[in-house]
Amino acid sequence: MSGWLVMGSRRVPCTVRRTKRSTLELAVHPDGSVVVTAPENASDERIRALVGKRMRWLRAQLERFESLPVPPPPRRYQSGETHRYLGRQYRLRVRRGRTDSVRLEGVLLVVTTTSPSDRQRVRLLVEGWYMTRASAVLGARLAHCIHKWRAAQLSAPTLAIRRMARRWGSCSPAGRVTLNVDLVKVPTACIDYVIVHELCHLRALNHGREFRTLLARRMPDWERRRDKLDRQEV
Repeated sequence: MSGWLVMGSRRVPCTVRRTKRSTLELAVHPDGSVVVTAPENASDERIRALVGKRMRWLRAQLERFESLPVPPPPRRYQSGETHRYLGRQYRLRVRRGRTDSVRLEGVLLVVTTTSPSDRQRVRLLVEGWYMTRASAVLGARLAHCIHKWRAAQLSAPTLAIRRMARRWGSCSPAGRVTLNVDLVKVPTACIDYVIVHELCHLRALNHGREFRTLLARRMPDWERRRDKLDRQEV
């Protein structure tokens, strides 16, 4: 069924992915594409019915993404460009040194390396620093959010951190939460929104009424946090 969705005068690319899951899920990505994740035995008619039922929501999501700022150009990992950590902006400073290291110094993100002109090396050092910080920060934020769920008797899920091209996070039916390493670049309030969003999926795998009700109960200001996250440049 993959192809195009027709919405008035516009055509939106739509991809159907079939997995061993038991429910249908509809997602809109920032590039304007639509992805339907469906059970292996789901008929095309059932998938079309889901898309038709959620058409109003689809339009709203597409309009929201179209209103977002244009993404910044790719970074070149040279002194002077900006990088973000926990929502704050830092200026990259590349220095020559005997050993490789990355650290924050005031408003600077300082990279010391034996090869300061090697942009690939600088990039790998910065990405490694972000991964190290993400492991500590995101793990701590997950523990914090789990603690707030204590009355609901929610067990801590398995946490994985990796680079994700299109998503801030995901939750598997087996209870594994995966978070995008780039989350460590955004404010803590946005990090907690993504984590609570994924924790809600431990109780409701799709984005239906049960999920939305649970998210609103656990985080009443989730829409404000989501909109703030959408405006972040990472």
